[in-house]
Amino acid sequence: MAGSRWKRVSGNLMQIDSGSFGIVWGVNKNHHIFCRIGVTVRNPRGQGWARVPGSLKHVSCGQLGCWGVNRYRQIWFRYGVRRRTPQGKN
Repeated sequence: MAGSRWKRVSGNLMQIDSGSFGIVWGVNKNHHIFCRIGVTVRNPRGQGWARVPGSLKHVSCGQLGCWGVNRYRQIWFRYGVRRRTPQGKN
């Protein structure tokens, strides 16, 4: 049966979100931001995590980029988030 089991993925995050295919972002307990790299059809779990500059409590990714909220409740947006550039551009 498809989708009946979970597979462990390395990492230690407090919150995670996925957007367009291959885009997975999360934050840890220290509010460090990470994105999953190497996500492909053949390897949907990816290869590892890459640190994204900044500090957020919550992230949410969509087709146009990733949104985030910091500890001051300010809202931020990151452009250029794509499967080939999962960290985005700015």
